[in-house]
Amino acid sequence: MEKKTINQAGIELLKEFEGFREKAYQDIVGVWTIGYGFTKNVKEGDTMSRAQAEKRLKAELQEYINGVLEACKVEPNENQLAAMVVFAFN
Repeated sequence: MEKKTINQAGIELLKEFEGFREKAYQDIVGVWTIGYGFTKNVKEGDTMSRAQAEKRLKAELQEYINGVLEACKVEPNENQLAAMVVFAFN
């Protein structure tokens, strides 16, 4: 089975929803967040460039893609996959 990815429209939508922050901040519930909404292993004082965020986004999105595909009983089309991955990421 070929490795699935989401389309560019899905990636741009996710970036629009999340926004980009180069400095770690606490979100509305107090979770340290950085880049395009990353929370894993983020702590106060962390910084991230856009290039680092792009690389991390690719890596983290694959986890969500795999999770969405495992949950689907029918293979989604590219737009459906993008929508579900963006929803799961958020």
